[in-house]
This record gives sequence, structure tokens and C-alpha cells, in this order.
Amino acid sequence: MTQCQNCNTTTSYAFVGFAQCTPIASCTVRDYYIVNGPCKANNKYDQSALIKDFIPGYIKACNPAMNGSVLPPTVQLDIPCGCPNGLILVDNECVPCEPGSASETGQCLPCQAGYFAPNMIQITDWYPPTHPVVG
Repeated sequence: MTQCQNCNTTTSYAFVGFAQCTPIASCTVRDYYIVNGPCKANNKYDQSALIKDFIPGYIKACNPAMNGSVLPPTVQLDIPCGCPNGLILVDNECVPCEPGSASETGQCLPCQAGYFAPNMIQITDWYPPTHPVVG
């Protein structure tokens, strides 16, 4: 009789229907992403490096303990809080300006006569904005 068996999730993984466990690879620089912590009282935040997940909260993309793994990238501490153009910092989150206003300085200002602020999004990479690719 065949039984389903657990994989050791720190060293291997198996998706639905797999017949065997697959070893998790050693980490490369592209397996990490940088996250900013909350904006602190001194208007600065710290960064930390996390490993991407195959399945969030379950399977990591790599195992940093494997031979040949790259260590997490160096992160910066006390980075000034701020948001990309078009967004402003509200309660430690970057939020868009109200319709008819725009931001290039961290403050939403109404558009001048003859101008408008289209509701747009700019994609600079294929990962969520809080998870930029390192390297």
C-alpha cells in the first residue's frame, strides 16, 4: 500500500502530485528581496533581507545553509522614509495623491490650470513594490 510521506521542508519540497521530494537549491543573490521596516519616529526605517517563497509561508526558494549559498545582501539602516513620485507617506504607507493632485516632493499639490493628474501605475520591476530584486 502506498502512503504519502512528508518532505523535510528545510531541505526539500514537493508540489501536489510529486512522486518524490526535490532538494531545495542553494541561495543566489536573486533569491533575496529587501523590505523596509515601518517608518520610525526619527523619520527613518531599517531594511532587512528576506528569502523569496515558492509558496508563501511554506516553501522557501532556496536554503541558505546549502553549500555554495550566497549570504543575504548587506542592508542599510536608518534610511530616510519616502515614497516614489506620485505617492505620499501616510501612517507608514505610500498612498496615491487625491484625484487632481500630484506629488514629486513628498507632498500632494493640486495640478495647475491646464494640467491634470492621470490615475496611473508605473511598474519598474516584476516583483511587488515592497520586494525589489537585489543584484
